[in-house]
Amino acid sequence: MTSTTADYFVLYLKHDLGGGVMKELPVSVTMGQSGATTLDWPLGTSTYPASRYRVEKYQVASPADVDGDGIDDMTELNGDSTQNPAVPRNNPVNPACRITLANSGPGLNQLNTQAEWNTIEWAASGQEYLKLVLHGMDASRPFVYFQNASVIASHPDFVINVLELQLDQTMAVEMDFGTFTVDGRQGNVYYFWLPQDAVGRARDVPWFHTAIAASTPLVSPDRLAYYVSDKDKARIPSHITKYQELGILLLSESQVHPTPIVTVTGDAGVTEGSDVSFTVSASFAPSSELDVTLRIADDGSSDFVPGGHEGDQTVRIASRSRSATWDVATVNDGVDEADGVVTATVQAGTGYTVGSPAAATVAVADDDVPAASFSSGSASLGEGGGTHNLTVNVSPAPAADITLSYALSGTAVRGADYSISGVTGNTGTLRVRAGATSAAIPVAVTNDQVTEGSETVVLTL
Repeated sequence: MTSTTADYFVLYLKHDLGGGVMKELPVSVTMGQSGATTLDWPLGTSTYPASRYRVEKYQVASPADVDGDGIDDMTELNGDSTQNPAVPRNNPVNPACRITLANSGPGLNQLNTQAEWNTIEWAASGQEYLKLVLHGMDASRPFVYFQNASVIASHPDFVINVLELQLDQTMAVEMDFGTFTVDGRQGNVYYFWLPQDAVGRARDVPWFHTAIAASTPLVSPDRLAYYVSDKDKARIPSHITKYQELGILLLSESQVHPTPIVTVTGDAGVTEGSDVSFTVSASFAPSSELDVTLRIADDGSSDFVPGGHEGDQTVRIASRSRSATWDVATVNDGVDEADGVVTATVQAGTGYTVGSPAAATVAVADDDVPAASFSSGSASLGEGGGTHNLTVNVSPAPAADITLSYALSGTAVRGADYSISGVTGNTGTLRVRAGATSAAIPVAVTNDQVTEGSETVVLTL
């Protein structure tokens, strides 16, 4: 275009929406150069014929307001930090009303930087992506709003309470970015998808693509892709061909959502009666619910997990989430037993591969300590009466052999008046076998042929 530095130019692109319907959208603003100015749109005439483009020429000294948002083109193009709120540098092609982010505001009418993206994305676990609202897509000029999902996560809340529109007047769009190889080029690709009615609005995808790209100086149109699920893609083959002819990048489901790798980890150990907790994690958030088979088992020496809680269990990782927790109840059974572990192992299944660690164990401590007591508080036996067995009861029965200690006292003299084997000084020990509920301490009384009064032997556990 012949030009001077006093000029600026607005480039328009027309879309054929079928049925004789043509819609035009301003896609860029370019400052004039001395002599000639070249206007460019990254998709260029290789995809859209020259007849689809139109140029308007304006004067820098008396700028227009192409998008009709109340801020003239030059102020929007160059930015103005003196205004409140400040006007960032951008391309003035989105007629959406300005929304300020001041004081954690609800969104933006134009996305300019990655920092702004990070501020307004929905950042639920495993679900970090941008939410957009398209309004007036059936009118001559669409409005694009970038919803601050970190403040207002709900699309209906944003539309009704912030934009003061009806839901049926808007279209929800979601957007993300990643590193992909598309058309032989590897790099950062931004991509959008329609969470609702991807088939019903398939004709309008090129229109949406241009509107989003023109409203997002952060994103070059030739690196803005459309993501459509394999299911929907199979239902709109003619539209897919059209997108390809127009140079719109397409991302497949296998590129955006490859088969996730699933692993499992266990939380800290517990005492019997408390839940054991495992976390099942996917290498990335699946696009739909993912059912993982997890095999739960006690070890061979314990029985902490109640019936029905062992064996294969189905753990569901929610759509766009990266993990799920599985709790396993343990029984507080009142039985002394060895400490044990509960193991969870990821089994092969549909829609995922098993990664490492594939198994996790959580220790379970037994809290049933055997208590010991004498079966009787006292007994009498005369000299020459032989041996008296003092019975010690134990409850619950120990899981392994245990040794009890007891102290000796009283007026009788050990060795002269009585004897007990296994005693050192005034302390004796008694072994209780695993599974037994009692054991005996044999006290042998000595007939010493000495006339004397009654004497006592006191045993204290």
